[in-house]
Amino acid sequence: MNLLGKFGKAFTKILTSDAGQSHRLGNPLGVDSGPFLARRNAMALMTGGRGFTTPAKEPRVHPTFGTTRGQRKRARRSFANLSEAARQERICESIMARTGMRRDEAARSFGSL
Repeated sequence: MNLLGKFGKAFTKILTSDAGQSHRLGNPLGVDSGPFLARRNAMALMTGGRGFTTPAKEPRVHPTFGTTRGQRKRARRSFANLSEAARQERICESIMARTGMRRDEAARSFGSL
């Protein structure tokens, strides 16, 4: 079982190439030691000097709608907010009709109106 995931091969190469006390992945000998510098150089060569980073991907676009997941979430949220405001407006109108309150007094019972 590979405990290091996709980086296991790179770390295995480094571990097998090191000798003596520096067989751990920590820094047992200090930054100016030969094995440490060799390990750092080997890591830079294997990853092209970029470290183990992956470039950012473009967000996935839905094939039917042509929008990203974030765009769909924002659209759902704005639709939900509009429908909630319309619901509160209807309730406010019914309160005004039943009690004869002014609009600002009836709207005070709702936070968003």
